Amino acid sequence: MFLSAKEVDIGDISQSLVAKGFADKDLFSSGKLVISDKVKDLISTISIDSDKNVIDKDSEFTELATELREIYPAGRKDGTTYMWRGTTAEVAKKLKTLVVKYGFVINKESVIKATKEYVNSFNGNYRYMQLLKYFILKSVKDADGNVDIKSELMSIIENSGQLDAQREDWVSNMV
Repeated sequence: MFLSAKEVDIGDISQSLVAKGFADKDLFSSGKLVISDKVKDLISTISIDSDKNVIDKDSEFTELATELREIYPAGRKDGTTYMWRGTTAEVAKKLKTLVVKYGFVINKESVIKATKEYVNSFNGNYRYMQLLKYFILKSVKDADGNVDIKSELMSIIENSGQLDAQREDWVSNMV
């Protein structure tokens, strides 16, 4: 509607995007474009960074990302080439994505507490622990191509106190 109101020729825009290397013509469908994963990531980043809930809060997300990285073990996950902590930028982006796409309201103290609880739950045996960026947010495709969103961070925060209640019930039953 916006483009029509501005009397923009979509054909001209498509040609311009192809000429600039942002897209390619779809060989199987006339008038459609094919966009690379890199360009999709760029669009996603622009969309997330321009949301009112994260504008002018880069330093807050960077600071929280730095604190979360300090909680996680240093080095590589055994048997992989992946670093446990990742980079501050990718962790901050995952936090922003949680806020923008999934409406998560970040409470710094609860995020730090949940992260410590998660890491400590492995008692030093990190074999099955998720990388920090995937602990915060992970997209997983199922066999049908549907995307499932998983956030162990959100799960721990939203279900806090339930494990303590179960432990108390177990102890009281033993007495």
